[in-house]
Amino acid sequence: MSVDPAILIHVVHIIFCVLIFSPLAAILALVIRDAIRKRGKWGINLMPGACHQCGTPLPMIRKLANWRPGNVERQDVS
Repeated sequence: MSVDPAILIHVVHIIFCVLIFSPLAAILALVIRDAIRKRGKWGINLMPGACHQCGTPLPMIRKLANWRPGNVERQDVS
């Protein structure tokens, strides 16, 4: 019993597509679900936030204070 190479290539192509696109579809479903629910760690916030203390709207694009955020310069105390 021999298998036609064209059918074998077609089957491998389908398996490859399923293995690649299934995780992508699952991630996309999580992003859409959490964006609609407006909570969770996968959603995208499309509305501008506001300051918790004064209520001032925050900018849509974050403006960095320096080129290396999170890196605090140490000062030698001698």
